[in-house]
Amino acid sequence: MSLWVQRTSTGGGTLVHYSTQTDGQGWCTVPIGFSSAGNIIATVWQPDNQVTGPVLPANTWTYIAITYSQIHGLTLYVNGVSVGSTAAQNNAAPSAVVTLTLGNSLSGGECNSQSIVTGPFYGYLDEFRVYSRELSATEVYALSKDKTCIDEIMDGDETDIDCGGSCPVCTVAYSNGTYSFWPMDNSAVDIISGLNGEGVNSPTYVTPGITGSGYSLRLISSSNQYITISTYQSFVSTSFTVEMWIYPTTLSSGTSYGLFNQYQSLTTDHNLYVCLYGGNLKMGFWSDDVVSGTTLSANTWYHVAFVYDYSSRTQIIYINGVQDISRNSAGPYLGTSGTISIGNYYDGIDHTFDGYIDQVTLYMNAKNASDILSDATLSTWHSFDCGISYDSGSNKINGTANNVILASGRVGQGLSFSLWSSYYQLCGFPILGTSNHPYSISLWIQRTSTGGGTLVHVSSQTDGKGWCTDFLGFSSSGQIVSASWDDVTREVVGPFLSTNVWTHVATTFSTMNGVRLYVNGSLIGSTGTMAYVASGTLNTVTLGNPLVSGCATKSIVSGTFYGYLDEFRLYSRELSVREVSAFTKDKTCFDGIMDGDETDIDCGGSCVTCVAGQNCTLTKDCDNVQCTNGTCATYNTLIDNAVWSSTGETVAGTGSNTTLTLNGPGPIVFDLNNNLYVNDYGNHRVIFYPSNGATPAVIAGNGTAGSEMNQLNSPNGIDVDNNGTLYIADQYNHRIQQWFPGASNGTTVAGITGSSGSNLNQLNYVVKLCDNTIDPYYESTEYPEEV
Repeated sequence: MSLWVQRTSTGGGTLVHYSTQTDGQGWCTVPIGFSSAGNIIATVWQPDNQVTGPVLPANTWTYIAITYSQIHGLTLYVNGVSVGSTAAQNNAAPSAVVTLTLGNSLSGGECNSQSIVTGPFYGYLDEFRVYSRELSATEVYALSKDKTCIDEIMDGDETDIDCGGSCPVCTVAYSNGTYSFWPMDNSAVDIISGLNGEGVNSPTYVTPGITGSGYSLRLISSSNQYITISTYQSFVSTSFTVEMWIYPTTLSSGTSYGLFNQYQSLTTDHNLYVCLYGGNLKMGFWSDDVVSGTTLSANTWYHVAFVYDYSSRTQIIYINGVQDISRNSAGPYLGTSGTISIGNYYDGIDHTFDGYIDQVTLYMNAKNASDILSDATLSTWHSFDCGISYDSGSNKINGTANNVILASGRVGQGLSFSLWSSYYQLCGFPILGTSNHPYSISLWIQRTSTGGGTLVHVSSQTDGKGWCTDFLGFSSSGQIVSASWDDVTREVVGPFLSTNVWTHVATTFSTMNGVRLYVNGSLIGSTGTMAYVASGTLNTVTLGNPLVSGCATKSIVSGTFYGYLDEFRLYSRELSVREVSAFTKDKTCFDGIMDGDETDIDCGGSCVTCVAGQNCTLTKDCDNVQCTNGTCATYNTLIDNAVWSSTGETVAGTGSNTTLTLNGPGPIVFDLNNNLYVNDYGNHRVIFYPSNGATPAVIAGNGTAGSEMNQLNSPNGIDVDNNGTLYIADQYNHRIQQWFPGASNGTTVAGITGSSGSNLNQLNYVVKLCDNTIDPYYESTEYPEEV
């Protein structure tokens, strides 16, 4: 409990009284009050115990807080500083709903009050809070500050605890631009920068939203409902990004459904809009627009992002974190007036959205692709460095801790699980309730006991029951196991994990690769192709405890996990091998620059090396260039110093008729981890050869010539970017295909499938790809089929 008080009298008095009856009687006790001498006192019952604090001066505001846990007992704080505690003890409760009464006991002196002299409190009271967890000393201290954060930015002697955490210092989400955020939690308030909206024609808000809790905006197009924001925001000749979650309930061909709009006039570059045209996303400035190539479906949640990069004059549309289309030579936008609309697009008449909109964000800068991918797919991230419950991801799905306390973690603070009843719970994940939807889970753990135990339990009910299974846990002998449900439990059994040692564990799922298990960044194994048969509803994730018995398991022995846990992340996509490896690095990038053995994944990417011009310590930090005077060189000195051997060896292909036979291989490329990608021209596919010698795999194309999204036709050029995304020159389909790690289908990013020509949107037998880096040269031979 936490409150501010200012006494106007001396002596005794009740601050907080609670009871099972509204008249103050029944089971009743007084947890906070004053002694006859005016000392502030906190009490706990059965066994009776109390903490006596100082005498509080009259006519002075004083901050009071009490916390309780079985481990730490009762602690009393005055003005943010602990004045004493009882140490570990139990605390009896009535097992019934209780009523809190402030400033009076109502029932006289009949209730348990120990040294507190019950009676009326005379004075002032403010900011009363009750938490269902033990606040940390840092959080209590933060509440005693003079200011309260209203902008989610720490910019003085204030606390952001009311914004979801208790960080001593918080950063702006994106330091190179301001932003606005409309969470749509039962209002259209911008909780960041004050661009508050009002409903037109009475739109409603429904629960839950995309986060599984809170609200989302419900708009009915036939009622012409939308949100209007009268405060002017300039978009003139500047970059910006609009992100939101949408759930269209109606999508009619040829009909526009507005999402975000600033209208000045129907003149080129004077009407900024993002909308759905039928099922396709559209972004433009009037007579200056781009339309997505992907058609959305009704009654499905999508994360959509619209980026305008003023420096390159580029409009870009993303769907679920993946770039769908871009257009150069666009804009800039020139409108100098107009209100902003959410859920409407005006071109002489209103085009209102039909469905649900949630988590709308406006950034006044062009966000990069990795940032948007993180916003769309990082479902929740709990670092435990900003309080025990705070979600550092964009969805703010705060956790609930039961007999779990903060302790030293792998990075900063982590969680300690020491009791049979310890668990940490997160609620509201629609992706885990969706069959065959990919997911990834990553966390650091340190066991303090051997044998079985549950790490990650997933269920359709918050009590752990209903549809339920353990995704991560331990076998009876202490082996780490990852599992999923395909009408039977499918699992991967890993190694024994040592006690009292921090270990990174991750599991990923896609229908192509099935369940994969990683330990300390290394792939241990996978189930292979499988389905995921989900609950079909919002799922709950419980860490460290299954809560119940009888759920689906195989080798995992369900039960309490004893030890420490840190840096828990859940993604709505399958992470790549490189991304999982990046989590195991010793450092976390705080400056967005790779300058040592660290990862920038928390800054929006998962780069293992740095591009030319970025800071470095060693040459291994750089992307195929040397580290010179602390900077990655702008030219490739590795080639200049290369010494070539006069003999070679076969590293891919067999030269014989086997399943690994290549047919006209080349060109080839290496990624930053020295994994080999071979363009298997005659077999219409691309093959991945891991640098660790693991079994090669076909990662693009299905081995037969064709023009479907899962096929290639005589590919004749490939390249791979820092995120492991392939770009393939699909020669006889006259197109460039983009193929994301783990994807079963490619996306056409240049050209028109099956249509050759000389127009700017066409290609004609494309045969090569070039990027803007200088790579080492390799040669491939066609006969025999070797590299």
